[in-house]
This record gives sequence, C-alpha cells and structure tokens, in this order.
Amino acid sequence: MLEKDKSIFMKPHTGEIRGFSGIIRTEAGRQPATVCLRLAVAGVALSLLAACANPYVDSRREAGQKQLVGASTPDMVAICFSPSKTPRDQVTALAQPECAKTGRMAAFDHEDPWSCTLLAPNRAFYRCSAKP
Repeated sequence: MLEKDKSIFMKPHTGEIRGFSGIIRTEAGRQPATVCLRLAVAGVALSLLAACANPYVDSRREAGQKQLVGASTPDMVAICFSPSKTPRDQVTALAQPECAKTGRMAAFDHEDPWSCTLLAPNRAFYRCSAKP
C-alpha cells in the first residue's frame, strides 16, 4: 500500500515530482525556475528593506509603563544606525534634540557594534552634558 501511494507522487523514469503546486521538473545539476525566481525576489526585497534603515533613538517602553526598556536614559542617549548608510553627523543630529529636552547638548561617548537590529546594527551612545 505504501508503494502504491508513493507512485502517485513520484515518477522515477521521467524525473518528475508531483506535488501540491503541480509538476516540478528536476534535471541533474539544475534547480527549478521557481526556486531561482523566489531567491531573486527575496534578494531584491532584502536590499530594498536595507536601504530603508533609518537611524532611531533606542528609547523603547513597555505598553502602559513609564520606565524605559531601551538603552537610552535621560543622561545617555542611544542611537541605533547602520554605519554604511548613515553618516556620523546625521547620528549626532538625531541625538542633539534628545539632550536638548533637558537643556543640555550631546557629546559622543562610545559605540557598540552589532547591538541593535539587523538593519541598524550599531548603537552609538551620546552623553548629555551641560552647555559650555
């Protein structure tokens, strides 16, 4: 009975496999065109998504809570960014308004690579200090 069910899905002499999406022809050393097309579409989608990686202030909160969960504090602002897409002056320009909320200015402190998301992997820390 098992051999009979198996023969419904596979024809060994023709190299055809029958499945839910019809027949996929598999020849030696070649992949089906649908797999190549799917990989191409996924590659294009990932590159478009990576181009959209904008820097952001890491000041997340849990819903309904006042305490911050992200790396930012009132004294230290954390900015997640992609070093290949975002120049340093743009990251600094994003930190300045956060420190200005407390009447101070942002000064670069340090950077942690690969500590944020995949699209914005680096986290830069800016210390909020008194204006000179």
